Amino acid sequence: KLLFSTNELPLVRSEKTDGFYRRLLILSMDEVPEYRDPDLPKRLEKELPYLLHMAMEALNRMYARGRIIVSKKSEEKAKQLRNDSDTVEAFLDECYTITHQDSDRVDRKDLYGDYCSWCEEWERQSHQKNGFFKALRNKRFKEIKSHGNWYFCGLKYGKEEPVDENWVYTVFSR
Repeated sequence: KLLFSTNELPLVRSEKTDGFYRRLLILSMDEVPEYRDPDLPKRLEKELPYLLHMAMEALNRMYARGRIIVSKKSEEKAKQLRNDSDTVEAFLDECYTITHQDSDRVDRKDLYGDYCSWCEEWERQSHQKNGFFKALRNKRFKEIKSHGNWYFCGLKYGKEEPVDENWVYTVFSR
């Protein structure tokens, strides 16, 4: 396991798969105390047995669950890092809906054209065609040939917001 402490997340331009980002756990330490407490180390040392006890209980709960619970904030930070680092990911996230349905497909020439336009608009460095297509295949998008054209499956142009079933819609009439 690797552990890093940094004031700003570094871009990870060479990582094009889900593996790194799927395992990434970002803990934001953005709360700043109002004043510096010079006695804090001594006070924490007195609480060390209790802190160790709490850590062991949390570890036991994690083993019982079989996984680490990741906070929404950590997931959002990892997603932002990925979008900042990976132009293909950011483009798809902003411009396309991922459906995972083979029936939803986009001509790869059109997809690459959209990508280049998006990169130009946002002043981001685009991949060459081969690198762009390879990045999509690394993201597990299926590539098929139909009627002489190549397509990537599982994508729909435009963003479709997921329906939140917890919302209640009210119709007002006069």
